[in-house]
Amino acid sequence: MLAGVKSAIHQPDQFSLLVRRDHEDTLSMVARQDVKNINETIKHLDKDTFREIAAMMLKSSHVFTMGLGISAVMAKILAYSLNQVAIRATPLIHDYETFLEQLPFITPSDVLVAFSFPPYSKGTVDAVKLAHRQKVPIVAITDKMTSPVTFASSKMIPVRSQNLLFTNSFSAISVVINALATEIGVRNRSQATRVAKKVDRIMELSGHYTTE
Repeated sequence: MLAGVKSAIHQPDQFSLLVRRDHEDTLSMVARQDVKNINETIKHLDKDTFREIAAMMLKSSHVFTMGLGISAVMAKILAYSLNQVAIRATPLIHDYETFLEQLPFITPSDVLVAFSFPPYSKGTVDAVKLAHRQKVPIVAITDKMTSPVTFASSKMIPVRSQNLLFTNSFSAISVVINALATEIGVRNRSQATRVAKKVDRIMELSGHYTTE
């Protein structure tokens, strides 16, 4: 991982975006780049593939999400968002267990969503390869068609993640996550509404909410 970060930093095109326009502040620069990321992602995202991925998640027994670094955060957000629209979803946590140790519990009736952005984690790539051998449907959310996880994936969504620094911007990734959850929520409206009301009632009875 460290070698990958060093490589990314020393690429000649890194930090080239940091050249300011006259009188332009950092906030405007970042916003302009993120808007570009979102527009480019939407432009190159195949809408049929997007709808097919939503259908896969709707039909699955369980959606599992995974990723390392910023991808781990995105994996958790996707799982949370899917739970909000009545899709059983769980992020794999690379902590006391590796991804590989958790894969035996995932079946071909489930869906595994792998987030992978440069520098690509070997742990994520290895897990995707093993899941593929187990016949698990895999959705890759990554930066380009040729990233390592795509070769073992059933479907993929390319997301532009160019940033002013050497890390990945997650603005366009967040849009894709929100769009997927919204698409599923629209298709699963009655179930999502029923579950949301049930959860809200439980939270209210448990004193979870406060007016102070």
